[in-house]
Amino acid sequence: MNKTFLTILGLAGSAFTINAAESSIAAFNLSRLDNLVVKTDSNFVTNGYVSNVGSQPINSIEYSYTVDGEYAGNGVITFAEPLLPDPGKEVELSFEFNGISSFKEHTVAVTIEKVNGEANTHPNPATTFISYAVPHTPVRRALVEEYTGLWCQWCPRGYVAMEEVNKFFPDDAVVACYHNGDAMAITNTYPIQVSGYPKGSVDRNFIGDPYTGYYGSERDRIPGIFNVIYKSIGERPLATIEITNVETGDFGIKFDIETIFWLDPGSSNYEVGYLLTANGLTNPKWYQMNAYSGMYGFEGTPLEMFTKLPTMAYGLVYNDVVVNVDAMNGIPGSLPSVELGVLYENSITIPMNKISLTDNLESIMVNAFVINKSTGMIVNANKTPAYVENPPENENPDAGVEDVDSGLVIEKEYFDISGRKIETPIQGIYIVKSRMGDGSIKTEKIVIR
Repeated sequence: MNKTFLTILGLAGSAFTINAAESSIAAFNLSRLDNLVVKTDSNFVTNGYVSNVGSQPINSIEYSYTVDGEYAGNGVITFAEPLLPDPGKEVELSFEFNGISSFKEHTVAVTIEKVNGEANTHPNPATTFISYAVPHTPVRRALVEEYTGLWCQWCPRGYVAMEEVNKFFPDDAVVACYHNGDAMAITNTYPIQVSGYPKGSVDRNFIGDPYTGYYGSERDRIPGIFNVIYKSIGERPLATIEITNVETGDFGIKFDIETIFWLDPGSSNYEVGYLLTANGLTNPKWYQMNAYSGMYGFEGTPLEMFTKLPTMAYGLVYNDVVVNVDAMNGIPGSLPSVELGVLYENSITIPMNKISLTDNLESIMVNAFVINKSTGMIVNANKTPAYVENPPENENPDAGVEDVDSGLVIEKEYFDISGRKIETPIQGIYIVKSRMGDGSIKTEKIVIR
């Protein structure tokens, strides 16, 4: 009897083998498909890699699937060319599924029904995975915090690391830098225990060197902390957090924090929190102690700039400096009883006398996060500028307009998260300023994917 085996590697590298002789299948395993997050009512696709480790070509596979025990659909995977026996050759296949309507956790069971058009008789042809169906696909962002001081001769390592994080993760990382014992220090109490400087943390889970991360070197061209951030933003987001209705004025800053939990939060306690940070801080009297002055071996790395600066480096510009820590550990009672799909809103007002180091609201970033109070770790984070310059007023805004509906948008302008005007927005996060028909201005944050 000739036998044909097809090994299908799940996304985790786990394998299931298809035995086409007598149309049977052996060991079907898609463990990596567990805990998928999909958008409600939208078809979705999962991929796997297949290898024919048997002796006969395979032309097609037919599968069916159920959602929570109810039949939900089927599919056929047909090879453009027969998959010839070759254990060393992997081919990527796409398994297609119909959209799931209800917003909750679902168990999806997949069964290989036929191989090469014949019934599959193997006793174990199926696998299951968990799919979380949510109204929109949540975005996971990392809270990256640095602990530094101008007196610290090794802290230039953290300085360049945070600049690189902002450059490479402009939308995916929320950066906050706490200063110690210098002119930018506003507290000596921190959300984590700091035993030495520089220190960094990602989501208050990883705590270590702000440049090297787990295993890197300060001479690496790409900071090792990047690997920690990639791991964080690759996680399934338990909840989303948005900062809306931002207003600034002589009173200070007002904003709302909106939170929705998309996945089961379990029995932990959660709170929302926030930090204000300032960009562009500088002072001709400030100098950073610099142990890297005159060192060799840093060519082509971010730290090269400090090898060319003196041991007392004047004239630096400091970004992401923490200027308000009122809610750095969360706001008690802000998420009293968490339920899936429920919008939780918290309105925040920060008076000017609570903002340290600067009265320039154009330099301020509002950073918000969801914290698991049971573990102290950050679940998700977001950021937005506190101030976006209003579009210029027309000398006669009513010219050529008659009986304009107040709900009609007359003009839109786009700004990036740093407050710079963007003529043609592409993929990313933007602040949209809309001039309405009644002359009012509405501001909202959008994500273009």
